[in-house]
Amino acid sequence: MQFIFKSVNSEMRKIGGRKLLLISLSFSLLSSFLCISYFIFNKNHPDMFQSTNLIAITVNFNTLTLSIFSACMWYFIISSENKYGTWAIIYTKPISKFKLLVAKNLLFILFYLIFNILNFLVICIYTYINGYEISILYFLKMLILCTILSLAIPYSQLLIHLIIKKGILAASLSVIWLFFIVTYGLFPLIFTKTFPIFYALNIVSDVVFNEITILLYLASSSIYILGIMLLTVSFKYYTYE
Repeated sequence: MQFIFKSVNSEMRKIGGRKLLLISLSFSLLSSFLCISYFIFNKNHPDMFQSTNLIAITVNFNTLTLSIFSACMWYFIISSENKYGTWAIIYTKPISKFKLLVAKNLLFILFYLIFNILNFLVICIYTYINGYEISILYFLKMLILCTILSLAIPYSQLLIHLIIKKGILAASLSVIWLFFIVTYGLFPLIFTKTFPIFYALNIVSDVVFNEITILLYLASSSIYILGIMLLTVSFKYYTYE
């Protein structure tokens, strides 16, 4: 456990912890700003400020911003160091590629949590200040669910960074997932219920959903994300310079 903390801390210092934190805070506040602006321009629709609608709108803007946020984060964490399929030696002493890439995955998840939790927290404060009634239990439940399910979006983007070794091109192409989020309503139901990047939107779009559906979504997303994680730490993808 101590080694994991040291590895993550080492990666943070090497890549630039302040830079990554600034990106996380900026995109989180951008998502909150877009969401609050939408609330302000639609304040004459009282039904919008029910718990279910508030969360649904928040998650929709969150997933849109997440597509760009994670593309930038993967660029700095993965692609900027991985040129032509090789990894530069860390400091003067190389470590195993497995440990290196586990640390990079954990580093991304750390800043992803900052991005997600801050966004939900700002919206919660906004609704409280304006006196909108919202179920705290429902809010926390959806925060946990959507935080887990939304991870499928950045890890889908990571696939592009694994295939394309040029960082800027990979980051640009990975924003293609933004198209899928924007056109969510145009896809057949069987597609949106199968592809993990839509699970968070499915949860907040359904007024009534059962526990079995939630468990299936969580299980499918976990397998999908862990599968991509295993790809990132597979030895055949990377060699040292």
